[in-house]
Amino acid sequence: DNTDIAGEVMILRGKGTKLKEKINDYRQYLLGIVGNDNHVLSNAIETNLSTKNPQIRSGEPTTWESDNFENIPLVAVITLLTQMQADIYNAEFDVASHLFTKIDAKSFKFNKLNPYVIPNSRLILKGETYKAKVILAATDTTQQPDVIINGTHCKYEEEAAVFSRQESTVGVKTWKGVINFKTPSGQIQKYDVEDEYMVVEPNVVISPLKMNVFYLGVDNPVSISVPGITSDKLKVEITNGTIRKDGANYIVKPEKSGKSTITVSAIRENGKTAKLQILDFRVKTVPNPEPAVLGKSGGEITAAMLRAASGVTAEMKDFDFDMKFKVTGFSVFTVVNGYVKEVATQGNKLSVTQKAILGKVKRGQRVVFENITAVGPDGVRRKLPSITFKVK
Repeated sequence: DNTDIAGEVMILRGKGTKLKEKINDYRQYLLGIVGNDNHVLSNAIETNLSTKNPQIRSGEPTTWESDNFENIPLVAVITLLTQMQADIYNAEFDVASHLFTKIDAKSFKFNKLNPYVIPNSRLILKGETYKAKVILAATDTTQQPDVIINGTHCKYEEEAAVFSRQESTVGVKTWKGVINFKTPSGQIQKYDVEDEYMVVEPNVVISPLKMNVFYLGVDNPVSISVPGITSDKLKVEITNGTIRKDGANYIVKPEKSGKSTITVSAIRENGKTAKLQILDFRVKTVPNPEPAVLGKSGGEITAAMLRAASGVTAEMKDFDFDMKFKVTGFSVFTVVNGYVKEVATQGNKLSVTQKAILGKVKRGQRVVFENITAVGPDGVRRKLPSITFKVK
C-alpha cells in the first residue's frame, strides 16, 4: 500500500530514467535487426516498447517516469514492471522468429492439410457417369495468394479465394485468371487458371431470408421454392440440424458448428423422389455480445457516473437477429486507500459492497469490471471481455 517508495526509487534516485534509456536502446537495437523487412513487426516493437511521454489532457505536461511511478501503490508498480518484462520477452521472441523464417527462405512452408473433393458435376443426368477428383491439399494460413480472375482481385472466404459473376444469359461461360503466390524468398510465382461452366434456366430457389449462414441457438428463416412445383410436392431435408415448415417459408435450427446441407427433392406421381438441388450453408456460433456499464465499454469516466451505475449490460451490435443476453455475474476490481479490492456478485446488478467501493474511487484510479459472464437464448454461458475505466 506504499505510494511513495516507487517514486523515490524510480524518480528521485533516477532508476526510472535509466530504465527508460535501456528500453530505448533495446528498441532501437531490435528495429535495426528487423530493418525494412517486416513493417508490421517494426510497428509492434515501436508500440509495445514505447517510452513516449503521455499526451497532455489537462494541467501540466508529465513524463513517462512520472506517469508510471509517481504516487502509485507499490503493488501496481510491480505489476507494471512485470508487464514491461513480458513486452520485452515478446519482442525478443518475435524478432527471433522473424530471423528464423529467413534461414530457409527458398523452401515452401505449409501448415495445414485439407481434403477436397472436386466432382465433375453435382447434377448428373440419367445415363451419365459421376466422376470426382479426391485430393489432399496443403495450405499456408499465414498468407493468402492474390487471385485475379478476368482482371478482378478475388475476395477470400475462410481459406479460399472466391470468384463470383452474375449471369443474365444461358450458355457456356468461360473465365481465365492467375494466382500470384509469394515464395519465402519474396519472389512472386504465377500460376495460370481457367475453367468453364454452363448457365441454365433456374429450376429451384433456396435463399436465406437474413444472411448466407445459419446460427446456432436461433431460428433461421429460409425460403425454398421450385417454379412449377407446389410446396406440398417438395421434400426438404437437412444435415446437421432440423428444418420445419413455417407458413410459406422454412425454419432451420442447426445442431453444431460447421456445415449444413439442404437437399430439395420433388415427389413424383408414383411416390418416388427426384433430387433437384443440394446446397451447403456455413453454421456459426452466435458472436459474443459486448459488455457495457452505462453504455460505455471502457475509457475515461467520472466518479459521479460510476456512483450512478446500476450494473453491467450485454448487447449485440451490428447483428441481424434480435437476441437478448443477460449478464449472470461479474467482479469489480480497483485499489482503495492503497489496498486491492475485488468483489464478485451474481446477476447483472451491482451489489451493496460493490457500490460502496465505487463510491470511494478518486481521480486517476482505474476500475475494472471483469469475470463478466452472460447467457443468451442458446443457454450457453459465455465469458465476456473486461471493461477498464480510468476515473477523470
